[in-house]
Amino acid sequence: MVYHSLDDEPVGWNRSPEGASNTFRFQLLLLKWRIQNGIESYAKLTAVSYRQFVKALRSGGRDALLSMPERIKTLCSAWDKGEVDPHFNQRGEVDGEFVGHMLGLQNARSLTSSTRATMYQYITQKGLRYARTYKIPDKSIPQEEIAESSALDFLKPWTQLWNLRELLKHDPIGYRASLNERDTRSQVKWAKKRRRTKDAPEYQTSWLIDACLKLVHDDLVKELFDIVENGLDETGSPTDLERFEKVNDRLRHLGLPELLPIYNISTRKGDQPHHQVTIRTFLLVFLPIFCSVVICAFTARRDDERNCLKTDCVEIDANGNMWLNCLIAKNIRDVDRIPIPSSVKAAVDIVRRLHSYNRFRQDEWLFNIACPVTGRAALVSLAKNLKRSCDWLGVPPLANGERWVFTPHQFRKFFGTTYFHRWMFPNLTALSFHYRHFNPDTTRGYLKMRAATALRMGEEKLARSEVTRRNIQRERDTNDGRWQLVRHILKTALDGAKLAGSGGQRITQQVHELKERFLPELEITKGGYDEPGFEAALEKLVRATPMQAHPEGHSICLCNNSKDDKSKSKCLALKQMLTGMLPSDSAEVDFDFADDETCLSCPHSARVPAVSPYWENALEEARFFVKMTTGEQRESIERRIAAIEEYA
Repeated sequence: MVYHSLDDEPVGWNRSPEGASNTFRFQLLLLKWRIQNGIESYAKLTAVSYRQFVKALRSGGRDALLSMPERIKTLCSAWDKGEVDPHFNQRGEVDGEFVGHMLGLQNARSLTSSTRATMYQYITQKGLRYARTYKIPDKSIPQEEIAESSALDFLKPWTQLWNLRELLKHDPIGYRASLNERDTRSQVKWAKKRRRTKDAPEYQTSWLIDACLKLVHDDLVKELFDIVENGLDETGSPTDLERFEKVNDRLRHLGLPELLPIYNISTRKGDQPHHQVTIRTFLLVFLPIFCSVVICAFTARRDDERNCLKTDCVEIDANGNMWLNCLIAKNIRDVDRIPIPSSVKAAVDIVRRLHSYNRFRQDEWLFNIACPVTGRAALVSLAKNLKRSCDWLGVPPLANGERWVFTPHQFRKFFGTTYFHRWMFPNLTALSFHYRHFNPDTTRGYLKMRAATALRMGEEKLARSEVTRRNIQRERDTNDGRWQLVRHILKTALDGAKLAGSGGQRITQQVHELKERFLPELEITKGGYDEPGFEAALEKLVRATPMQAHPEGHSICLCNNSKDDKSKSKCLALKQMLTGMLPSDSAEVDFDFADDETCLSCPHSARVPAVSPYWENALEEARFFVKMTTGEQRESIERRIAAIEEYA
């Protein structure tokens, strides 16, 4: 199954080792279930077998499929009789991997909460400690609900075995569980539906990210590493207290709490007040969280993708651009490369230093960090420590006084919201590609703001069908992006900026006429133009002005695609010359025929201050090459220089 899953389509479906590993894991679970239920071969699987599988899955997930209570009872009995010797980790705790393997699972992460709690109680009763468990549950843990996506993963092996039955002639499956994906989904309607991630409050999110950025870029982190490496005295305090006090001075300057002048205090988890933090807690609990926030917020990666980063994940190309090589957990299930800012590299460098302290395990996983003093592994968990880290930073409460509890996925959404609503030329396709979404509607869901809820509800009442609703949303996405661009450029002209090109001059004239019309009652303040009538007229002009940015970023096109405008379009004229297609036959301007020189002299073209660097670089490049050329090539470059100087 694993071998054929890596074949080319339409036979195979995996494109990466991670995808093949996933296939192996769920196929192995079905195999264990089949053997456990006394079914000798796949050929003997029937409709009754499938119903039993789904019933067990629905009642208790993996625990029910593998009869985990019976397995636990068997393991504990063998342990009591001395037939099994437990394995211990470097901290003297019973190894979680040992428990997982003895229960027939791949690793400790495959243990459910109820199974882990049961094993914990048994192990502690024997006077031992169980790895990564901190306290006895106060009450019995309820059965976890299975998410729809997980339920579908459990059922996939049945479909995969049927699709490859011709290649598995030694034991072809005897029952076709579903006809198609839609049929499979109808069988898991009982599963928990995925809920949309709540919007994090803008102010608190920005405050948290800003605080994390300050710490990631501040020298106090490197200074603290050096202080610990220089040594501690017999009480666990830094030997260089004067240098440590400077670190605390810097924290006070940043408006953050001081650190206690001691490396570690033995207390139960959570007993240490958030304003009294030791050096170890800061380095191994808080600092990795701050770095994770920066990485997630400025790469838009999921938390499990962040956790799969390797120590050499940052790459700098020949042009000095920085890239992050990271796993895309969904859709692609392979390592891909995405652009990153310097802040992400700074965060990765800090975590890499924490990783370098490992003495007992040598691996390439970035977030497998270790204690600088003992060299023992430390756990990085946003789910467990993000709230505690926010408390230490002092993230402001909400208006009602409550503290917002962040989730890692909200930083992924923050990236899309910030990009789409703050950048001058937002592009939904580019954002979908960065997220690695194959469905643009998923990306749109990341951009929906709470303020738009009422408007969307109104539209949905008017919509008579699902198709109509989708068309309305798609049109709103397109119009909102375009109007945002138009509004920005018109206000740029209002503030006195020079807009070049024939289209730019036309916009400037329209804006000045509007300003003259309202000048007697117009008050200009730092907040903008305070006359309601002027704002309404400006918004009317925004809605009436056709405008789109050229994909290459050198011009703004104002063609409204009317017959008259298309007849004057330079790119459509060039298209007619090269292909014979009349401008009137084109639905709209064609940027494939719109190079920068074509747009320069086009009557529909405008150039704003934001694109000036493009033309400055183009002019500098042309002046450099004109000295090195002769003949027709030199004449061509001279014409380009003249056009840039006249129009740009």
